[in-house]
Amino acid sequence: MLYYILRFLVQPLYWLVRMPKVYGIKNTKAILKGSAIVICNHRTMKDPVFLACILPRFIHFMAKKELFDTWIGKWFFRGFLVFPVDRGNADMKSMKKAMEVLKENRVFGIFPEGKRCVTDETDAFEKGAAFLAIKAQVPILPTYIPKDNFKLFKRPRLYIGDVITPEEYAFEGSKSAAINRLTALFEERVDELRELAGD
Repeated sequence: MLYYILRFLVQPLYWLVRMPKVYGIKNTKAILKGSAIVICNHRTMKDPVFLACILPRFIHFMAKKELFDTWIGKWFFRGFLVFPVDRGNADMKSMKKAMEVLKENRVFGIFPEGKRCVTDETDAFEKGAAFLAIKAQVPILPTYIPKDNFKLFKRPRLYIGDVITPEEYAFEGSKSAAINRLTALFEERVDELRELAGD
């Protein structure tokens, strides 16, 4: 599997050559076992590969279904534990797949902005990540990748926030209100990391 090649061959070389700076790495202890969701801002196609190189668990991502239209796209993305999502519709099949990942005590990674952001600010978050978290009752690890992260002669950085536990987001009231509040909390935590990064 391509992901295993990345982790066991490419990852050590990446750390040796690029020497990434990871702030808040102690927070990853909360996701070393069991199911969890990783949320992150999204600017480039390199973001999921970067997270895969830095974080200690294998991460399952979803990506727009158009990337799977060719056989090489299917082979490549499925090799990295990526499954398709129809971004133009309420794709319940992809949500069910994400729930399967979490039920199997694995880690699901999602970019709540829904697409790559083309500005220096983070876009408004979609509600899918909060929906999954509330349904699965799993911890969420907020992360942030700075805007200048992949410049050639600059050490890449990753900012990792405190884990958000199910107890912390055990909101009262309707499910839709709880999803809205948790989505707002996601935005708040990622924005805090953005400020810490100086973006």
